[in-house]
Amino acid sequence: MDDDPKITTDTPQSDSSSTDAQMILNLESMIKNHIKIIDKAKAELSRQKGMIDDALASDSSYQEKLEEAKKITKEKSQLRSKILSSPALVPIVNKTKDLKSEIREYSVALSDYLSEFSRTSGINVIEGDDGEVREIVYVAKLVKRSA
Repeated sequence: MDDDPKITTDTPQSDSSSTDAQMILNLESMIKNHIKIIDKAKAELSRQKGMIDDALASDSSYQEKLEEAKKITKEKSQLRSKILSSPALVPIVNKTKDLKSEIREYSVALSDYLSEFSRTSGINVIEGDDGEVREIVYVAKLVKRSA
């Protein structure tokens, strides 16, 4: 009878399964609670910001300076565009855009490689060619699904 798998494996698995299930339920509950707290704090923050915006909107000297700042910002943007569109700078501007795009692409690939490295090796640190030891960290965030 000792060879009967039902007798030897059911008890440990069910204890482990129930512990894991309870832990998942507890985590889910904490996540939902934190979502509620964050949503409530965001609503309160929005209300407080609205009160500040109303106070600023009703101050005539602030509104006057705001209009001056907008005018200066518009002039600055126009001057910047004019300078950056000069024949000497166009190749540099394009190279800058290309480099930014390349950095984004390599960063995404690096993230994938780090995840796979950490998953397969079980190690969360890596030493670079420069001798610096870096830790692999993950940032999880919750976003609403689109319909």
